[in-house]
Amino acid sequence: MSQYLDKYPANRNLLSPVGFKFVLDKAPKVDFFSNFAGIPAITLGSALQTRYGKNIDIPGDKMNFEDFRLRFLVDENMENYMEIWNWMTGLGFPYSLEQYSDLWENSDSYKSPSLQGNFYERSDGTLNILNSNFNVQSQVIFEGLYPVYLSALDFDATLEDIRYFTAEVTFKYTYYKIIQKQTRNPQSIPINLGSAPTISLTADKTVALVGDKVTLSWSTTNATKVSINNGVGLINNVNGTADVIFNGNITYTATATGPGGTATDSVTIALGVQQTSANRTCIAVIDESDSQSVSGMETKWTQFRQNWPNRRFYLLQAGGANYGDVQDVLTLPPSFLEETDPDSVDIP
Repeated sequence: MSQYLDKYPANRNLLSPVGFKFVLDKAPKVDFFSNFAGIPAITLGSALQTRYGKNIDIPGDKMNFEDFRLRFLVDENMENYMEIWNWMTGLGFPYSLEQYSDLWENSDSYKSPSLQGNFYERSDGTLNILNSNFNVQSQVIFEGLYPVYLSALDFDATLEDIRYFTAEVTFKYTYYKIIQKQTRNPQSIPINLGSAPTISLTADKTVALVGDKVTLSWSTTNATKVSINNGVGLINNVNGTADVIFNGNITYTATATGPGGTATDSVTIALGVQQTSANRTCIAVIDESDSQSVSGMETKWTQFRQNWPNRRFYLLQAGGANYGDVQDVLTLPPSFLEETDPDSVDIP
């Protein structure tokens, strides 16, 4: 029976040309609007063995893989178009060597896992082929992609109907392989939706008073959009800052979304204590040198207490004299206090 079944396709549904999802690790905004991706053609070379009569063709040991072509709709801010443009100008650095160094420095998050060493010029990509239920049926995995052609954008004011821009990019690559799901004995296959996003959320202060302005800052990798709860909402920039007014204890959670999934990070801002004359601390520093009499020091201490009657005082002194209502005594070397003029210091 199994021999009979093996003669026919396990799935008799026909492959749909619209059932695909392409993921490009280095340029996630490009694959988000991709609307065309093709499996490149391959050819196998052959050798010719001469003989009497007809020559015999023998399979060769050299294969040729055609270029990989991708088309995508261009977003209004041209972010996805510029991902490819910056990639290509970084590789070719037509203006200065800084363009190549910028490509290197800005590509830490997109290192190709199939390539060894610190090689950031290329990227891996995956063409997910979907079945009639829009589940991943097969994958075409490209290793070491890099762009060699980007189509022009031709603006034309004479057009009667708006036809949104579609750009085409051609890639060279190291190799591609096809992973096919076993349909007769179904097994799950890994689905590469791109590198997982990361996000870091911080605040310029974690303790604030009601009405204070607090600045939230976030940075992401592999993300296409960011949202923050508690009234901040969806953010246009995947890296940036936002000012909020503090109204009480609160935790802000930022969510980064990209082709590879989502990531979150949180920061908590606590309500601080309003400083008043009653709960602030005053430090009295009294010179207890040999030239200062005990009565003189007592006079200065009394003056401190009269000036700030509701504050806690800590007396910095070299000796062990007791001035009555001192709440704590911090003993310092005489040489320190001898060089310190009588003064008071407020601690906010």
